Amino acid sequence: MAFELGDERVWPVLVVALLASACGSESPSDASAGAPGGSGATSGGGGGGGTAGSGSAGGLGGTGAGGAAGGAAGSGAAGGAGGTSGAGGTSGAGGGGGSGAIISAIASCTATGSACAALADGKAYASYRKDQFFADSVYNEYTDPPTAGGRFHVALTAATTGPVMGVLIDGFDTAGIATANKPPVDWYHVWPRTLKQGEPFFVQFHSRDAKWDGKTTGALKVTTSTGTAFDGTFPVAKTPVPITWVTTADDHKTLVIHLRNADSQPHTLTRLLVGQRDVTPFACIPQKTIAPGAAAMLTLPLCQPAKAGEAWTVVAEYQAAAAAVGVGRVLPEHFPIVTWNNTSDCPFPQAKTTNYDKHVAAGIDTLFLSGPKSDSGCTFDPGAVIASAAQSAKFQLMVSASTGLSTSIPDASGVAAFMTGDESDGQIYDSNGHSVAAAIAKEVDELWAKYPARPTYNGGKTNGNNGTFSGTDDIQGMDVYIGGCPPHITAWGGGTPPRMPFDYLKNTRNNHMALPTWLYAQGLSPVSAWKAQPTPAEIWVQALSVIAAGGKGFMWFQTNMEKAQSNPASWDAMSQVGRMLQGVRHHLLEGDLTGMAKSDDKTLVDAIRSRDAIVVPVIDIATSSGPSDVSCALVSTPWTFAATAPSVSVTVPDDFTVVDVFEVTTTAAHVADFKNHQVAGRVLTLSAVALDNARPARLFVLARTPGIRASVAAGMSY
Repeated sequence: MAFELGDERVWPVLVVALLASACGSESPSDASAGAPGGSGATSGGGGGGGTAGSGSAGGLGGTGAGGAAGGAAGSGAAGGAGGTSGAGGTSGAGGGGGSGAIISAIASCTATGSACAALADGKAYASYRKDQFFADSVYNEYTDPPTAGGRFHVALTAATTGPVMGVLIDGFDTAGIATANKPPVDWYHVWPRTLKQGEPFFVQFHSRDAKWDGKTTGALKVTTSTGTAFDGTFPVAKTPVPITWVTTADDHKTLVIHLRNADSQPHTLTRLLVGQRDVTPFACIPQKTIAPGAAAMLTLPLCQPAKAGEAWTVVAEYQAAAAAVGVGRVLPEHFPIVTWNNTSDCPFPQAKTTNYDKHVAAGIDTLFLSGPKSDSGCTFDPGAVIASAAQSAKFQLMVSASTGLSTSIPDASGVAAFMTGDESDGQIYDSNGHSVAAAIAKEVDELWAKYPARPTYNGGKTNGNNGTFSGTDDIQGMDVYIGGCPPHITAWGGGTPPRMPFDYLKNTRNNHMALPTWLYAQGLSPVSAWKAQPTPAEIWVQALSVIAAGGKGFMWFQTNMEKAQSNPASWDAMSQVGRMLQGVRHHLLEGDLTGMAKSDDKTLVDAIRSRDAIVVPVIDIATSSGPSDVSCALVSTPWTFAATAPSVSVTVPDDFTVVDVFEVTTTAAHVADFKNHQVAGRVLTLSAVALDNARPARLFVLARTPGIRASVAAGMSY
């Protein structure tokens, strides 16, 4: 059977081994109503306090002391945002909504206690996530349904110090994983690779072995050069309240944790461990009981800033449910807008400067570098480009790891990510029966060792195999397109319906969470497999599908300059998308899907909640005409999106105050009022949102403070 995409019980929660970062010496949904789709999380609070009624931010908390409480409700505006905590200090609760607030918060949090709690008991915490995929009746791929096995996140405390020398997973010696014939473990990671006694570390792995579905515990042994770091068992359990996203914020000073109750019963959080330390008294937890289908956002002020490349582990324990466990590496706080540019366009400042300027003007800040190139009168030194990116505030690079460029980079700070492969999930095993994912994971281990502060990225193309590969890299990608009769991974006859990109992208997010996805949208490309370039409408629908699917980075395929010149309306649409992303990307990165936005079955929606904003994409997938595989054999017919006017209801988290509702637009002002909204309790409804082929996708923001509107507009002004 196929698991529904909305079933996020497949993923455990948090284990943030931000090492000692959380401890110091001071005291202190489906995004639519059609085919299935998962959802994210949310519900957080503010920090210490503003003056009552002022709406201004509060001052910093003192060293070792808690931040002040939030400002009282003002007349007509939200209370002040909580102040940032000082070293070892605790964030206070955010101010309540004023009498003019559209919806006022009814929950808040004031953290107390010490962030420097003693180490936990050293036991292993683990979560088991089943692979998410679509049944053949929805998308008929050639892949086999991945019903056996799944992915594990295991949070541990090292019993000894030294480099990791060996890992045995339920008796399988991972030293032979690269050459084994269809090994029982598809891939694994241990991080950090050099352990320190008493400090947290993690093991994550994927197995397609059916034995895991009948086990309650698994065996694990990790040895270092000086002894045994762990030798024991870990639980094999699926949680109904998974962690959907974990990130740092405020220059790595704050940890933001999202989770969502995918169960039909409420669940109560009893303990939160970060880096194997009990931080429950110190974290901002507005409500410990999470209602069915609800999302929650927790925040934790860190005693000292986390560092990119460090391990994080988070464990959320519940009163009557399996714990949620999530593990990963601290990544740079950046939502990139990436292009797989044509190398012959040379859009680098050291090469074709005009093309570089056009990309920057389109909101693109990350360029793909695959190696040295000399054609069309363009010659450049890739080393010089990498060095320039390290010094630039305008662009970064996605560097292909397979070209040898990653061998030796003196300053890799301009590398947004190393790409270890594209569409790598076509097969589980190579012709020799060796695990394809294990080879990728090995390359990732080498890149992590060489450039620990830089992320790795791998792209996919299937929904059936995607779960097996999710976790080999820091970041997972996916591409599916609908414009110009593109090739597709499904059987002939199914075509590429307008919601297909969203479904595949969201499935990728559900498999990879609580880790980030950078997701593709179709741009302009000279590839011969496309019969035509996508129309502006097709570009808008696919681009905002990245937002609705919870992407933490945006990627174009491609930005060909010749096609941009011959398709100016489509290039203009891409540029408008880039500008829009520049305005809201901070909230897209910090926030996560809540599944708390609803509309009809011809409209894709979700609500991405950050501390200060709820971003709501609204996408038309109703069509009046379009292509089929039969028609594409003769001529390319674009999708035409029908005129509709759906209403979109957004359930606002209890700890969130709404003081402003506006639309992010393509106008010169960048933002505009949207007055046609109504409130009933904690549900805000955007009524009669007009959509058609000229404007098939729109973007709205529910703001916690009045300044969000101006900050979004400022981000779009360049």
